[in-house]
Amino acid sequence: MTGYRSASQDVIPIKEESRLIAKIQDHITMYHPDSLAILETNVNDLSPWYNRFGEEQRERAMRAFFSTIVEMQMEYEGRLFRAGRSTWDRFLLFDTGDSDDLEVIALDLQERISATRIPNPACYSKMSCQWKGQVMELDPEHLTVRVGAVYQRHGDYDLDSMLIKAREAAKQAKTAPDRILVVEFNPIL
Repeated sequence: MTGYRSASQDVIPIKEESRLIAKIQDHITMYHPDSLAILETNVNDLSPWYNRFGEEQRERAMRAFFSTIVEMQMEYEGRLFRAGRSTWDRFLLFDTGDSDDLEVIALDLQERISATRIPNPACYSKMSCQWKGQVMELDPEHLTVRVGAVYQRHGDYDLDSMLIKAREAAKQAKTAPDRILVVEFNPIL
């Protein structure tokens, strides 16, 4: 399959957003899609989770999430693509299919990643902790993921602005009932 990289290449986040945007732009130049969506997955509360369970468990979580994303890519072959990871808790994907069912794909992505079981060879137990004034329940085998998606149906794609909007949607999705938020991008506004 084209466009797939090994899991080890996705372990280290790509800090330069220009590299993520360049990957999406290369795809647009090559395939000229009629619509484009950028999806950002964001792990809820990774900081306190990492603080309690450590770097090795975080790496196990990210590899497990990556495996789930690869499975979804195979299912949505020719439509769902990986741009990379911009930080430890964010995977960036893009979709070139019909935006009418984008919400279904975003919800599927959120549910599958959130349901992914993280290996726990150290046998950590669930625990409560206080983080920034809140009591949190932490599970070493699960993390909740939220998804923000922004789509544009036609025209010249403003990838920088779309990426900003996807990040904002992912932040707002933290309080959304399904932990997803899908918005249309209108470059005129």
